[in-house]
Amino acid sequence: MISIGVTNKNHIPTLREICENVAEISYVTKNKDVSKFDIVVISEKSKIQICNTISQDSFLIINSDIISPLDISCNQRVYIITFGLNSKATLTASSLEGNHIFLCLQRTVIDINNNEIEPQEFLINNNNEYDIDQLMSIVATSIVCGLPIKKLSSFVF
Repeated sequence: MISIGVTNKNHIPTLREICENVAEISYVTKNKDVSKFDIVVISEKSKIQICNTISQDSFLIINSDIISPLDISCNQRVYIITFGLNSKATLTASSLEGNHIFLCLQRTVIDINNNEIEPQEFLINNNNEYDIDQLMSIVATSIVCGLPIKKLSSFVF
């Protein structure tokens, strides 16, 4: 079972609902030890210090519109996945059309089960509960948890 640490507690209910293989999702604060988490999601610049305690081979998901991956300094090997509206993000929005958002996975990503997810564009349905950054954070985390993109596309956020 997977454990996730997130810096935005508003994501916890949705991640619990769509990621079936998650044992624990916790809110992490600035100086919290995150070594027990398989996945750490950082969406706020002030949370950047938690990277110092992340475990080897964990996944670090960051909002690259706020935090540059070059500013992250971890003491061990971690898998970094970025999301944001910038052209260099691993996961970005390619089109916003009302409640339909097309997201683009721009690079191959390895999920927690060691499966490769190839670059692709896919549709997400949004009921406006989340802004685009929050939505991309939840989607990136779900992909890393091993949720198939086809299943993500059928979910309404």
